[in-house]
Amino acid sequence: SEEKSQQSVLYFRRENPGCSQMEAQGNMDAYLANPNDWAIIKMKAKKGGYEPDFANMNLDPKTLALTAVWSSILAVISYRMIAVNIIPLLTQ
Repeated sequence: SEEKSQQSVLYFRRENPGCSQMEAQGNMDAYLANPNDWAIIKMKAKKGGYEPDFANMNLDPKTLALTAVWSSILAVISYRMIAVNIIPLLTQ
C-alpha cells in the first residue's frame, strides 16, 4: 500500500499548490492516523483557527530525547519481566 500512500501525497500536493513534499506527507500521515480529526482540524483552519504544522510535528530535539528515554525505560522493564517471570518457566 506504499504506492497508494505516495499517490495520496502527490494528490495532496496537486490540490494544494506550494505545498512541500514534507508537508504533504505529514498531512497524509495525520489523515491516515485519524481522518475525522484531520478533517475537523482542516475545517477549523479554513475558518481562521489554529492549524498544526504536520510537517515538523514531533521533531523537537527535547521531545525526541524524552521519547528515547521513555522507550529505553520501558524496554528495560519489559526485559526484566521476561527474564524473571517467563524464562524460568520455559527452562523447567
